[in-house]
Amino acid sequence: MPTHKSEYHRERERREQMTRKRMQEETRTDDDAEYEQCLIAYAAHIQACGMIGFMKFKEFQRDWLKQRGIMQERRLGR
Repeated sequence: MPTHKSEYHRERERREQMTRKRMQEETRTDDDAEYEQCLIAYAAHIQACGMIGFMKFKEFQRDWLKQRGIMQERRLGR
């Protein structure tokens, strides 16, 4: 009987997590997508150079956004 209860509990948690994720996706903005891309780029940067803490995330984010802004301006012909 405890197995059935634990399976029920896992299924309930899974459904609650799906609901939370769906709500997050509905309220997601373009800023969230850029932040997520920057975070992924930072993780890749840390893995590539192997120096955790060498560049703080805020510094990396500023440089990354600056480079991305320049690239977007070039794409627009500015």
